[in-house]
Amino acid sequence: MRCIAFQLGEGHFALPLSELVEVLPLLPVRALAHAPAGVVGVINYRGQVVPVLDLCQLALGQPCVERFSTRLLVLRWQRTGREVGLLALMVERAVSELRIDPKSLTPPPLRVDATPYLADLAVAAGGLVQLLEVSRLLPAAVAELLYPEAATLS
Repeated sequence: MRCIAFQLGEGHFALPLSELVEVLPLLPVRALAHAPAGVVGVINYRGQVVPVLDLCQLALGQPCVERFSTRLLVLRWQRTGREVGLLALMVERAVSELRIDPKSLTPPPLRVDATPYLADLAVAAGGLVQLLEVSRLLPAAVAELLYPEAATLS
């Protein structure tokens, strides 16, 4: 499986390339007043307003460090197996592609209710990499705020 590799703090993570639309440099993000935790705002992506999640804020409780390698990953976000819209994730050090052998995937030894999007682990590129499950990134209440049309898909 081909993935895009990135970091959150010191942890190594990956997303399947099949879910990725485009990798963008860090663009100006328009803040949204009273947005839920982790939602930093929206960007204009080819004429479409796309919500942006700061994945470091969501997973680690601290914002991504703005580096040359901080990127916005534009993804297809799905709910109940249907594509609802685009979602951009702000991540650190997203600079490489990675191949993960699906046979090497192992469930994490600990699952935490607060991070249902953290999926299987794999040994790749000399270290542990954890996959993210994009469809589980948004809690239902946040998904309904960002994609009100998706509420009917439940």
